[in-house]
Amino acid sequence: MKLLRKTILSVAALTVTAVTFASVTYAWFPGYSEAKVKGFNLTVNGGLGFLVSVDGINYKSDLTKDEIQGAMLVKYAPTQYGWKYNETLAKSELYHLIPNIDDDGNPIGDGYTYGSIVTEQDKTIALNEIQLMPLTSQNGVKMTDLFNSEASVESGRFIEFQVYFRTTNLRGEYSKVTTIEPDTRYYIAVDHQYVETSKLGIEVNNTNVNQFYYKTSATDETYQTGLATYNEDYIYYQKLPIVKDITEKAQDLLDGGEEVLEFTNGTRYEVYLNGEEETVDAQYLNGVKINDAITISPTRFTSAATPVQLGAPMTTAVSGTPKTLNTYTDIDVYGANAIRLSITDENAFEASGRTTGSLIYELNDSEHGDSNYGSYATNYSDLYDVTNPNYSSELDYEYGYKNSASYTYYTNLKQNDYLHTRLMAYDEIPTTIKDLTGSDNKKITTLSSGEDGKLITFRIWLEGWDADCFDGIGGSIQSQLSFSSKRIN
Repeated sequence: MKLLRKTILSVAALTVTAVTFASVTYAWFPGYSEAKVKGFNLTVNGGLGFLVSVDGINYKSDLTKDEIQGAMLVKYAPTQYGWKYNETLAKSELYHLIPNIDDDGNPIGDGYTYGSIVTEQDKTIALNEIQLMPLTSQNGVKMTDLFNSEASVESGRFIEFQVYFRTTNLRGEYSKVTTIEPDTRYYIAVDHQYVETSKLGIEVNNTNVNQFYYKTSATDETYQTGLATYNEDYIYYQKLPIVKDITEKAQDLLDGGEEVLEFTNGTRYEVYLNGEEETVDAQYLNGVKINDAITISPTRFTSAATPVQLGAPMTTAVSGTPKTLNTYTDIDVYGANAIRLSITDENAFEASGRTTGSLIYELNDSEHGDSNYGSYATNYSDLYDVTNPNYSSELDYEYGYKNSASYTYYTNLKQNDYLHTRLMAYDEIPTTIKDLTGSDNKKITTLSSGEDGKLITFRIWLEGWDADCFDGIGGSIQSQLSFSSKRIN
């Protein structure tokens, strides 16, 4: 997709590792499936376009596995864990929280004080308490079970964590000031970086070429300036300052002869899940290469095959054609096909009065997407009969309960039809994003330079109405989420 090829922000790769299914029970069977969470990695490569943070205070170019695990625990047990920024070490650390209570057990003050730092052993024990179980969601925010009872994140039945995204402020213009005004942020330049004009959405031509630095080739580490005529074989750069906020000291620094800057021309970016392989160019600081070029894999979910022998007949559809799998049929099950991911821009969610849902992603195993046994099981077949002109055999086979793998397998195995009354109506099926390389790929959020970080919530669950949430799911699911964005002004 051309949109994602024009990546002008760094690409962030979020790796969800080893989501292990411990049992061999089917989606809505009483035993439920269980999944132990082994670990998460979030890495933002490059840092030229945006920074990330787990607490909204300490922004950096990458988050460690420990920080993402900590972010999970803060949501899972908010009364037990909290972030605290260590100014001396310039890092945020996860602490145990101790409730402040009086002799009668009533909260005092803010309710908590910080205890000891959470150790790796503490974290491992706590993460082992998170056991994924089949749930469903129509909006990617509220998670419910088969009986429509809401599951909280504190139950550990699904995964939730939050990350703040904000721009690095390197994409706008900083101008010198002669006076200090109230309600304005001020900065000083602590360093500079050279950024390719192509990544800034700038078109270089004969009229403006003298405003930019250039290199005659990618291997040339010398930045030159003063070119009078545009040469299409050269690579052009804009020299941008790396700044530090000194608003509180702005007047004193200005009086002392320092060059004080004001951010005068902001930029905006739309952030997307990346569906294509992306290459991040090598980075230079003052003409010195600080990072080699790297290639980031696209967003993907993969899982090992779990051989399963059916204990009852199952009706499914292959490319819209009904297919019946008999008892004792051997099939391969891929757990990644049962996973759902939702992403919520909390800023937009709050602004809508908490009525807007999240983006829900139904991304099949990137290597075995053709091996899935269906999507949401619904009562679509109740809406029409075959004599109705609006009847759709394709929808019937894909979504109708009479041909739904999840429904038919359960009823054939249990000889019980009670699930029929609990199926989702066809018009209640949440809209899911299945392809990240087409026009259906929606923006996650919009970042504007100079503004506070955007809080983004990630939720991952097993979709109970998905026929791939099957008896026999096992092994682990590997998931990598990559982000890219485009400049919109």
